[in-house]
Amino acid sequence: MNGENRSDIKRGLEVDIVLKADQRTGKLTRGIVADILTSSSVHPRGIKVRLADGQVGRVQNVVLKTNKIAVTILKATEKDFFGIKNLSAILNLPETVKEEKIKEVVKNGLAWVAKNGDQIIGYVFCEFFAEDHHELPNSVFISEIFIVENFRRQNIGKRLLEAVFSNNFPLVYKFFSITHDPEEKNLTSIYESFGFDVTGKTKAGNVKMLKKINF
Repeated sequence: MNGENRSDIKRGLEVDIVLKADQRTGKLTRGIVADILTSSSVHPRGIKVRLADGQVGRVQNVVLKTNKIAVTILKATEKDFFGIKNLSAILNLPETVKEEKIKEVVKNGLAWVAKNGDQIIGYVFCEFFAEDHHELPNSVFISEIFIVENFRRQNIGKRLLEAVFSNNFPLVYKFFSITHDPEEKNLTSIYESFGFDVTGKTKAGNVKMLKKINF
């Protein structure tokens, strides 16, 4: 798929772009779309985008997903910081990405990544909520989970969550917890399939769900 039609380009897609400096040679740079910069619906030289790593260029190809990828799920390390940060800038607005939070969850062993070769294509973060937490006490809160658009619907999110569930957490934490926007009703059934139950709403109005930790 070429990159001439704006409707084909979405945030979170993996694409090949030509940077301005590489227009003469046609060298391609691969990355994840963070922002779409072209306002018109079609551009003959490719829709201009900003990648998650900040590079800007025109899309030449949308990378098609393949069933032959070999994805591995691993505990995140310090070497994964920039890859996670770039994906987090797609899930969240770039100005809201908290670098210190990413470093903290990685350091504390509360982050997992999905890799296709050396490329990070997804991640999951957790946080510990203590007994005095006002809404989700004594729980391991799944605060972020993200999969690159091209690699969705291939059970990668399921494998990331299973990595979390299989981890040994301190006995003081009795539940896994997660919340989501009530407008995304499909997420309720998805999380229920993992054993979560709806327990109410947060003060912000999000759906609150818990899953008992089996020791």
